[in-house]
Amino acid sequence: GDVYKRQAYALYNPNVGYCQGMNFMVGFLMILSGYREEEVFWVFVALTKYKTANDQIQMNGIEGFYMDGFPGLLVAMRLFKEAMAICTPEIKNRLDDVGFPDELWLLKWISTLFLYSLPMSMCIRLWDYFCLLYTSPSPRDQRGSRMPSSA
Repeated sequence: GDVYKRQAYALYNPNVGYCQGMNFMVGFLMILSGYREEEVFWVFVALTKYKTANDQIQMNGIEGFYMDGFPGLLVAMRLFKEAMAICTPEIKNRLDDVGFPDELWLLKWISTLFLYSLPMSMCIRLWDYFCLLYTSPSPRDQRGSRMPSSA
């Protein structure tokens, strides 16, 4: 029973299997869903398979975060670094100046969709934004290119 539950996604998608980082997302979804395991399983499948409607960023779900060579994770990390250079160039430049490798901090941030590093309340808000951004037919028309401001 319990072993099967932990291996359910690996059995469902043997091309990806199980990787570190997935447990953060599944655990977060379990808390949000009130521990409805089947619902969480299918939401996680949807996250891995989702094809974005955003014509600015082409991502085929988070499955690529966990495939051999981590192609989706590498794209997401590159996009994050590009955004950081535009939005917070002083921080990006300082990290570059001291030789602090992006992989030391950014890898865990992205592979867990920030669940490893940020407080739960902030993760809930960030995931709400992800859901809005990647499920809206035209996110730029609805929200622009910025994160929503605090209400």
